[in-house]
Amino acid sequence: MDETTLEAYFGRLAVPRPHTADAVNLHVLHRAHQMRVPFENLSIHLSEPVLLAEDVLVDKIVTRRRGGFCYELNGAFAILLEAMGAEVRRVAARVYGGDGHAGPPLDHMALVVRASDASGPWLIDVGFGSHSVYPLLFDSRHEQIDPAGQFLLVDSGDGDVDVLKDGKPQYRIEPQERSLADFIPTCWWQTTSPDSHFTRNIICSRLTKDGRVSIAGRTLIITENGSRAEQQLTGDDALLAAYREHFGIILDTVPQVMRAPSVAAPAAVPPESPPAAPSAGAPPAAPSAGAPPAAPSAGAPPAAPSAGAPPAAPVRPALAAPPSGAGAGPSPLSGPSPVVSPGARESGLPDSVVVRETDAGRVELL
Repeated sequence: MDETTLEAYFGRLAVPRPHTADAVNLHVLHRAHQMRVPFENLSIHLSEPVLLAEDVLVDKIVTRRRGGFCYELNGAFAILLEAMGAEVRRVAARVYGGDGHAGPPLDHMALVVRASDASGPWLIDVGFGSHSVYPLLFDSRHEQIDPAGQFLLVDSGDGDVDVLKDGKPQYRIEPQERSLADFIPTCWWQTTSPDSHFTRNIICSRLTKDGRVSIAGRTLIITENGSRAEQQLTGDDALLAAYREHFGIILDTVPQVMRAPSVAAPAAVPPESPPAAPSAGAPPAAPSAGAPPAAPSAGAPPAAPSAGAPPAAPVRPALAAPPSGAGAGPSPLSGPSPVVSPGARESGLPDSVVVRETDAGRVELL
């Protein structure tokens, strides 16, 4: 990634360029990415190809100011972190369905990252929607408190690692390193098969300071401080305006649910033998107007918070305002916060991360 693209990526996230990829900055970027870059599968329903090539991923997120699903979001974020000097390992995961069974291999991509200050390794995942706001310590087997809930990583007994949120299994990680190309066959299936819920549902969602904003089909869902409001976007103009207002996504055409036609397999897969359809569990049904979007297996879109009170926001040090022109949507760097004194621990950060007074004005973890 060249310097111009690197600067543009930070502008896309509305954060000043960090000096290092240390643990504190990993936390800042992890949250900012989820606030600024939406989880969305619009390309499928706009007849746009989804290509797992590094330059294509970065161009889509940074230049075209779009989002993506797990392979795209974590794929691009990995490139950014590597350019900052972090050690990044791409790992495959099998997502647990509603029946409690894990899906097929390479169903999801996450990142295991060693920060430049040698902390970690951290589980980084900006492409699973309803997941942790901040990175999780990958080697910890103790509960980790995050604004999104209580997370626990558990050894599965065969070398894999289960990730649990509030006691419910989310996905099972295979720790061995993968290349981006390894995910091409499953990505192809997810974006083309009529059996994939990604081809049967339209979702666009991102984290906000007080909750989440989503468009599921033609339903605008906004949650703030535990309160949920829905609005039906019956007209095309209203739908396109909502994409612009809430996600900064400018479209000329309304996405239409596609029953994926028969297409050629990607270059990495022999055309005569396309990937087999995953057999683990039926995909979730399309979300109704009164229900949060169903969680797809390849980086699940976020479920709206319940009506109960959300977890208390952790105390974070403040940061100067981001550069102007960073893009649509609220900045993840707004609002003052108290400085954490040296040696203090705080809810939402693993014990190994200490934000000192010298970090104030340089980073913010709201």
